[in-house]
Amino acid sequence: MQLTMRPIVKYPLILLIGFLGLYTALFLLAWGEYHVPQTAADDPSIPTISVNGATFHVETAGNPDNPVVIGVHGGPGMDHQNIRSLLQLADEYFVVLYDQRGTGLSPRVPKDELTLPTYLDDIDALIDHYGRGEPVAIVGHSFGGTITAWYIGQHPDKVHHVVLAEPAFLDIDLMEDMASRMSILNMSMFYSLAEGWFQSLHVNGPDDRAEEDHVLAHVASAGDPGYFIDGKVDASLMPMKRASFDAWAGMQESLLNTVDELGYTKDLDQYKRTVLFLASPGNIINGLDFQEKQLRFFPKAELVEIPDCGHFLFTEQPDATIEAIRDFLHSDTQ
Repeated sequence: MQLTMRPIVKYPLILLIGFLGLYTALFLLAWGEYHVPQTAADDPSIPTISVNGATFHVETAGNPDNPVVIGVHGGPGMDHQNIRSLLQLADEYFVVLYDQRGTGLSPRVPKDELTLPTYLDDIDALIDHYGRGEPVAIVGHSFGGTITAWYIGQHPDKVHHVVLAEPAFLDIDLMEDMASRMSILNMSMFYSLAEGWFQSLHVNGPDDRAEEDHVLAHVASAGDPGYFIDGKVDASLMPMKRASFDAWAGMQESLLNTVDELGYTKDLDQYKRTVLFLASPGNIINGLDFQEKQLRFFPKAELVEIPDCGHFLFTEQPDATIEAIRDFLHSDTQ
């Protein structure tokens, strides 16, 4: 009996010791200082605005008396850093960039506030505040392009120029199409997730969401190769101050649960003005050919190709992107 029991005790013990040894080694390899910035909740120097029951980190430029352009960044769970080239428009327009509810440097909020309907209400509140009763121009990138599109379907009279820069899926079928083009489940992504998690064990504040936010930012910096020219991921094209794991997870759940049943796509034909789509040939996930499928949702839409770039056209080809947007803003969209 003693001989029979010995392997039963020995092998699990060996596995346990091996696991603890590996964990300790990876913990020590990840040793370092990993800085997660404070949000506006803890740093009063961060410029903010409070609307719709929440506070948002905002960056503005230009004369407030000029026509307003509001930028809606991608994600979900990211911030506005990679659309900052829109600030080049400040010579003619009052440009407003904001970190969406609960992400970037905006204060963290309860998870039940991180829903698609709330994000659409946030856009509405920002337009009311900065537009002061007048229609504005709006530029949405990626996930921000998707919620911008759904917003103008609900509030067509509040926006006079709309630019959708490689928006993600606008209906449930295209959501499946886009998902089939992605390569999220690959060894590089799993490695980034593990590395980010071990690094997060060394994160010391500044708040109780910092560790999870660090993990998401680290994984996001790895990127999906399909978004980049020739599949060559370049983290420098995705600048970011702080991600939000809660916003990413909450919006993923909200998208899956409400996109189809709330029927956002059916309202897109309510927007009668021309919609400008921007797309790149280097992005095989939701680039040029994908956006050609999305033009059909609007009565009037045109597509401009931004050459020599992938999905992050605001950082890869900022001058060409801003020139296309400026030309469109000068046009009559009636």
